[in-house]
Amino acid sequence: MSVPQGAGQGLAGLQPGPQADQVKAGVWTGPGTVACLDWPEPAADDDTVLVQVAFCGFCGTDASIIEGRFAAGTPPRVLGHEVSGVVASVGASVRGFAPGDRVACNILSSCGSCPWCQAGQPNHCARSYIAARGFAQYAAYRPDQVYLLPESVSLEHGALLEPVANCVYAVDRARLQPGDSIVVFGGGPIGLITSLVARLAGAGPVVLVEPDAAKRARGLALGLDEALDPAQTDPATFAAGVGPRGGFDVAVEASGRPEAMLSAMTSLAAGGRLVVVSIFEPGSVVPVPPYLLYEKEILLTGARATAYTFPRALQLLARLELSTLITAIEPLSEISDIYRRHREPGRIKTLVRP
Repeated sequence: MSVPQGAGQGLAGLQPGPQADQVKAGVWTGPGTVACLDWPEPAADDDTVLVQVAFCGFCGTDASIIEGRFAAGTPPRVLGHEVSGVVASVGASVRGFAPGDRVACNILSSCGSCPWCQAGQPNHCARSYIAARGFAQYAAYRPDQVYLLPESVSLEHGALLEPVANCVYAVDRARLQPGDSIVVFGGGPIGLITSLVARLAGAGPVVLVEPDAAKRARGLALGLDEALDPAQTDPATFAAGVGPRGGFDVAVEASGRPEAMLSAMTSLAAGGRLVVVSIFEPGSVVPVPPYLLYEKEILLTGARATAYTFPRALQLLARLELSTLITAIEPLSEISDIYRRHREPGRIKTLVRP
């Protein structure tokens, strides 16, 4: 396991230059398999920003695609969507970017004109364009998918812009107010980043529920108020002592475990809000007692991807303690092993370096 690099080292070896016809890429080749292979160089046109990838985060969604638990086309295809890098070239019609710019990228580009986009829900765009090809030496994007990184943000941290934007959206969906108490189920990257974003938004106390001891310890190191082992402490019993209303104002389900849904609901105070941000297994059935929804007037909602949260997430990158979340930086040549190891205890976020 390699050691995460500091902020000043992200540009090493990343200089725009000529590219070969083939590049190295992390290719999903079939059920349960991903490999580093030669792959055609990304096509660039007049409306394209070609990015030389510095880092691409390995996401749980990537594993779900590899294992056939999340629909995302058919193999073979290049995966990876949490991307930072350096602009290699820009198309003739592109403005605002130049070779050498340090950037981070959004997987989605929305049309802006369909009913969903006009209603402020571009994450449901009927004509969305998806660029999920970050496990590669080069990746091509539309200009609206690319964001210039502030000088204060390293390329390592820039690779976390997409998950941070997801977490900002989850906090938006929670209708979080300063002073709200919040419990987050799941100590992976989304759960921990959501906890940090909630803290910046003025929430407190912020409590994590996570069975992995190493992840609980990491949550406490990040300044969360409590980190509960659900095998030892019932979250609903703990919640009864939180605040004057005997429960949390907000719960976020980021574990993907069906049993956590009921625990999250029973941890809420009357009028509480539950946000589901995790992607459950297809066919999962979650027990939701209708009477509890009625009795407590619980607001149950989901948070799918992002909706106009990238600019705000970009401003938060320098304010979040992201180094603690990056537990490994490993080369693209080890993508098969990265996939096999991604659920190891204590592993939060692995960055793949092409």
